Amino acid sequence: MGIQIRAVSALDGGGSRLSQRRIARRATRKGVKSVEVGMALVTALAESTGPLSLKALGAVAKVPPGKAHRYLASFARCELIAQDAETGQYDLGPLALRLGFAAQNRIDALQRGMLCLERLARESGHTAMLTCWSQQGPVILRWVQGPRPVYTTLSLGAVLPLLRSATGHIYLAYLPEPLTKQLVAREVRLSTQTKLNIVSIKAQVRQAGCAQVSGDLIPGLIAAAAPVFDGRGTLVSALTLISTTTIGWSSVARTRLLGTARTVSRELGWSASTSSRSLSCE
Repeated sequence: MGIQIRAVSALDGGGSRLSQRRIARRATRKGVKSVEVGMALVTALAESTGPLSLKALGAVAKVPPGKAHRYLASFARCELIAQDAETGQYDLGPLALRLGFAAQNRIDALQRGMLCLERLARESGHTAMLTCWSQQGPVILRWVQGPRPVYTTLSLGAVLPLLRSATGHIYLAYLPEPLTKQLVAREVRLSTQTKLNIVSIKAQVRQAGCAQVSGDLIPGLIAAAAPVFDGRGTLVSALTLISTTTIGWSSVARTRLLGTARTVSRELGWSASTSSRSLSCE
């Protein structure tokens, strides 16, 4: 009997430990709800344009003021948020600043863009390239051929025009005008086109969130480009898909392009709620 009792006890103990492990795994999958509630308050502060009162902060984060106050008191003690002694308003604290700097130092914006190119080319079915800004204009950093290669004189290190390429339209639309003014003036002087409505080009790109051209730069080639922003809403690079007029676009090409641009931008800290720059190409 004693042996049976010990055996049963061992099974009970083992079962309890197994149950505990299962519960732990479920808890890990489910997460900690209170942490998610608290981070809703921190996120609301991060995405606001300035300090918020308890009532306003609770409303944005959809957390009752009484409950929000308890979370904020704890966050204030660990310096994640700070409260102004005079106004009573809340804002991000020193710890949030240190976290931001640490994250920024570990992010290589261009590297993130390069890592996504092969998947973008594969999933879209088209050739993809990554560009960044230089004093001469947008320069090609990486080029990945799609399943159906595109043959062109463009190559790594090539500089693209602002007015005749989809990539150039992205930089034209989202960079500060002083950075592009001289290049635009030079291209206008050299252009054979009689009508170049630069204001219209910028407006169309900003409204659509992407740029598209067909044969403007190289006859027979079509291109679509999307912007990549960092956490400050600054344009850091552009992703571009290239095809030919005979091949055209696959049904998912532009969806993949915009989805990839959004993903990379979010990895760099960009948020649609805090940026007036749209990433939606319909």
